[in-house]
Amino acid sequence: MQVIGDRPVEEGAGLQRARILFIPRFGDHPVDPQIAALTEATARRMAALGHEVTTAQDFGIVEAVNQRWPLLAQVGLAWLVAHPQELSSRPFDPSLFGAAMQANAENGRKASASELFELLYEAERLRNTLARLFERHDFLLTPAAAALPWPASQTHPTRIDGREVGPRGHAVFAGFANAVGLPAIALPCGFAGPMPVGVQLVAREGADDALLAFARAFEQAHPWQRFPVL
Repeated sequence: MQVIGDRPVEEGAGLQRARILFIPRFGDHPVDPQIAALTEATARRMAALGHEVTTAQDFGIVEAVNQRWPLLAQVGLAWLVAHPQELSSRPFDPSLFGAAMQANAENGRKASASELFELLYEAERLRNTLARLFERHDFLLTPAAAALPWPASQTHPTRIDGREVGPRGHAVFAGFANAVGLPAIALPCGFAGPMPVGVQLVAREGADDALLAFARAFEQAHPWQRFPVL
């Protein structure tokens, strides 16, 4: 790991010195180069405010959950198809599903109890691993998404940085926080041409107030309207 910044907090920065783990990518998953550059610039801005920013050169501890995470939505969708009146009295017509939704419902219907248990087990193991990680860091900094916006006619981008990706290639940074119930927030960090780009900050369980206070202080120091366009 590499420390980006280790300077005292500047007067008026609004917060005590925070320990931030900057995670440029998860494992070998691709990230759009413009998003990567803006996220790294955000890490430097946080260091310039006096926070201790450490870069994780390799971060694969979320991979087991990421690989299994779509299963939860698939199983939930299959249950909803089988019990259409349980959650809402509004008409529910699965025949209106697009191809992707139909495939997800079918995958959920075919899923086994052991597959669902594996997901829950990996999520609990990740929860414990992250709890130990948060003993050394206050926040995790990642891109909010791995890809820039894609055509509305597509359910997901099929390529990121020249590499083929699956349906959740763009959302690789989002699932782990949901899986273990950690507070997370997306902050604006600049523009890739006309497109706004954001970063994600994740805090330990129960640290919602600290996360919101940090996010507010950072936005006050770096109003989004002043970010440069790449």
